[in-house]
Formats: sequence, structure tokens, C-alpha cells
Amino acid sequence: MNNKSIMKAFLFPTLLHITAVAVLVGILKEKGYGLGYHSFLGMVFIIIGVCRLPFGAYFIKLNTMGKSLCV
Repeated sequence: MNNKSIMKAFLFPTLLHITAVAVLVGILKEKGYGLGYHSFLGMVFIIIGVCRLPFGAYFIKLNTMGKSLCV
């Protein structure tokens, strides 16, 4: 794979994930749920948002560079 296709394979799902989480959080806030650092549900969304990037990068690396765990 060339660099452009790798960037597309990584950026599109990442931006789609960020948008989906942001829309879901917005809908829940409009319904009256308290989301933030003080609530359990808010922390779940923060963890989901933070973990997406490294897992996505790792799966792209596995698909493009083989099964080695080293860089």
C-alpha cells in the first residue's frame, strides 16, 4: 500500500468514529444526561474516544506491514 491509501484507511474511520461519538454525546446531552469527568457515562465516552486512535493505528500497521509487533 502506498502512503495515500494508508492515510485514507486510517483517517476515514477515525474521523467517522469521532463524528459518531460527538453526535451521540450531543444527543445525550440534549436529553438531559450529565456527561463529563464527574459521571460514569462521560468517562466511558472519553475512554472510547481516546482508545480509538492507537487501536486503529495498530490494525492498519498489521494490515500493511505484517504481523510483527516491533516497529
